[in-house]
Amino acid sequence: MRNGWRWSLAAASLLLVTACNQHNGAALNPAAQGNPPLADVRIEMRPVAEVGEPGVEVRFAHGETVKLANPPVFTTGAIASVRQVVNEDGKANVYYAFTDAAAPRIHSATERLVGRTMVLTVDGEPISRANLSGPFGESMMTSGLEADEATALVTRITGRP
Repeated sequence: MRNGWRWSLAAASLLLVTACNQHNGAALNPAAQGNPPLADVRIEMRPVAEVGEPGVEVRFAHGETVKLANPPVFTTGAIASVRQVVNEDGKANVYYAFTDAAAPRIHSATERLVGRTMVLTVDGEPISRANLSGPFGESMMTSGLEADEATALVTRITGRP
């Protein structure tokens, strides 16, 4: 079961992380409805390393290996809550709301990284990758997943579907 959803997430991950603007308002802020990540889940977002830049190699479920730059833009401790929303077309989004303390630091880091390819990992496993089109700090989302894939991801991160 785990390998099945891992493959689906990796296959669907090419352009799935979308940054939410700093001033989106409550509509995109999942803090009120989401759940915090489990203490033992390691979530990180890092840019793909540029040529000659040191980093950490990770392998997608489909076999591709990429090198990710140090340090991470954010880790689990920066995440206040996570939740899933299913669109009318049956595709799902996973929203990540960041803590008030982490938001300014994440915004500053992502401002410098616009245009770079970013990879979200959960327990060292790459979940999604996308080009960063703009800075974010309050929240972000992983989009384009099938509902069952998003449920599996949210359950893995929070312990709750």
